[in-house]
Amino acid sequence: MRETHDGNVHLLWRRIRNGLGCLCIVPALLSAARAQMIPRPPPEIQHLSPEYTLPELGIPGENAISMGRLNAIGLKMYQTLKRLHLVLPDPLVQSYITHLGHLLSSHSARPTMPFHYFVMKTNQINSFAAPGNYIAIFTGIILFTHHEDELAAVLSHETAHEVQGHIARTLAAQHRQGIVGLAALAGAIALAAVSGNPNVALAAIGSAAGGFEQYEIDYLRTHESEADRVGITIMARAGFDPYGMVDVFRALAELTALNGRPPAIFLDHPTNLDRMANAAARARLLAYHPRPVDPDYALMRARVRVLVSHHLDRTLHDFEMKSRPRAPQSSLWHRLANRYGAALCWLRLGDPRSALAGIDPLEKHYPMILAFRLVKAHALLDMGRIRSAIRLDAETDQYFPENEATALDYSRALARSGDFTRAVLILDRFYGLHPHRTLILHRLAHMNARLGRHSLSDYYLAHYFVLLGSYLDAQLEMDLALKTPHLTSLERDRYHAFLTVIQQWIRRHPNQAAAQNRRSSSAGSI
Repeated sequence: MRETHDGNVHLLWRRIRNGLGCLCIVPALLSAARAQMIPRPPPEIQHLSPEYTLPELGIPGENAISMGRLNAIGLKMYQTLKRLHLVLPDPLVQSYITHLGHLLSSHSARPTMPFHYFVMKTNQINSFAAPGNYIAIFTGIILFTHHEDELAAVLSHETAHEVQGHIARTLAAQHRQGIVGLAALAGAIALAAVSGNPNVALAAIGSAAGGFEQYEIDYLRTHESEADRVGITIMARAGFDPYGMVDVFRALAELTALNGRPPAIFLDHPTNLDRMANAAARARLLAYHPRPVDPDYALMRARVRVLVSHHLDRTLHDFEMKSRPRAPQSSLWHRLANRYGAALCWLRLGDPRSALAGIDPLEKHYPMILAFRLVKAHALLDMGRIRSAIRLDAETDQYFPENEATALDYSRALARSGDFTRAVLILDRFYGLHPHRTLILHRLAHMNARLGRHSLSDYYLAHYFVLLGSYLDAQLEMDLALKTPHLTSLERDRYHAFLTVIQQWIRRHPNQAAAQNRRSSSAGSI
């Protein structure tokens, strides 16, 4: 059953990717705007390398569709993926990818463009850029890379698709087809979001996607080559070795030769010897100032491997073999990452003592590595050494006060000690700084319920459902909050105001609300 479900989810992703995406979800887009319609780059970027003489955001495309509408479609897509549990729910990995992505985008020609980087849990070797500057990296391609320069190449390529405005340029070239297709895809994504059923979403998105396929074949090469040229410059300017892009091409070609068929990424990012040769030629011309080695790449890669593993005993064995003194030579942080990965495996296998034995020397030697501190605190907590875990988490919280993983782990340890009040204070502080984190909201709802603050619990759950695009569920939670006895006038006014916002959304989107209602009714009848 699990294999069938995973297959359906992958099929859903393929349909979303092939249809929406090539409005930039996997940037095989339609046509580039005509050269005479594209202005010269602004003076402040004319001194940059030749890659930036390419069109910057196709201005005619922005006239074809508003950025607000693109943002709304991108958000709906992201909510759909989260509701289908395709977004990796790990704040440490997400934080690393976000940091790396923003480091790259800050060295692009559009450094202030708001990007949303996230990780999808699938073993496919792929990535994509979506409307609204949403960029997804699959766990499969994180594990496929061998050093951070390669991962930076993948992210910079997708970032370049957004910087070059391929969605807007596509719609400028095929205005009528683009608008019609975009409306259909928006509706399909909405249906997928409220159905909760990948099979239902398959038919809707697949039908909407059909009109784009021929256009994407015609114009894929233009936009991919453009993203290569801009992307390799972005990564070099950010301090990454531009040969990382060449290494990715070479590794993908070798995988294709080995398996006899191309990996998923080739379906959307077709490669050939010309592209590899062009990347190598550009890499030879690009000067860069190497960045210091970031240990988080190796550590998060090991973490991803554990999180997606279906055979933890085999994964543990591999980590331990590579950690032995006589194992083949590798960089320091790759060796330490193997030991970190082994400790994570022991935790997930229910053996915190072995996890602590492996991670304790690393945490003592590298006390400012967050990943080591969190694993040690987790092991102490699972061993029943709650006070020790709380002390370590409290110290970690002082060093990393705005880290989501720190707040979640600290609150969990406090809850284990029965101190739900302090746990809520830690979460509330983080929520005040970052109000759009679903894991924090869900934990706040749970902790407040344990304290008997049921109206607050309902309020936080309503916020949680809003972030997932489940407005009827949010309305239900706010109805429950308002029925709580002995509310203060301030609480009642606050809850009424939020309920009004939710109801306004439902009135503006009656079809999506009706579909949600049908799904809720079906779930209740089972």
